[in-house]
Amino acid sequence: MTLTPNSKRIAIGLWVLAALLILWYNAVSLLSLWDREFTAMSPGARATIAKRQQLESRMAQKLLGLIDPLQISKIAAKIDGRRAVPPPLKPKSSTPPQAVSKRVKPAPEMELKLPSLDGIIAIFHPTSGKTYLAVMDGNTLEEESRINDFVIKSIDAKGVLLARGAKTLFIPAPQIAYSKDRSMEE
Repeated sequence: MTLTPNSKRIAIGLWVLAALLILWYNAVSLLSLWDREFTAMSPGARATIAKRQQLESRMAQKLLGLIDPLQISKIAAKIDGRRAVPPPLKPKSSTPPQAVSKRVKPAPEMELKLPSLDGIIAIFHPTSGKTYLAVMDGNTLEEESRINDFVIKSIDAKGVLLARGAKTLFIPAPQIAYSKDRSMEE
């Protein structure tokens, strides 16, 4: 059977129409599933969702406790490449000079109290490259900052190197409980 040019157009048109109808039917079927909730969820799935929500809330609380809102300007300044505004100076004590000279020095055999390293923040800048900030005792600090009687000599992904006089101490970075970013792992 041979088709005339007019009947060929009709046949092609019918095939296109059939394809469009099938496409419309599939789209309507998929859209009906769009907002449908799962009625029966397994106990394992419910437990996994509950654990994920618990982990997210715990991590959010930890992060809020680590970074002092006053230190956010220092982090933003590091990201922008500007120098952070220095913290206000503490007022000098009003003790007379004689009282200062009579202070008793602590015994050298006393144990040094190391600051607590809460975390390390990696900052990537297009011009200066990767820099690190250390979160220690609730403060966000950069290299050459002072904490207690220590000076921060260097900060990297592995930890913080502190110096006190000629003595240097290394504090390893805390273990990451959970992070979506895996760039710090080596």
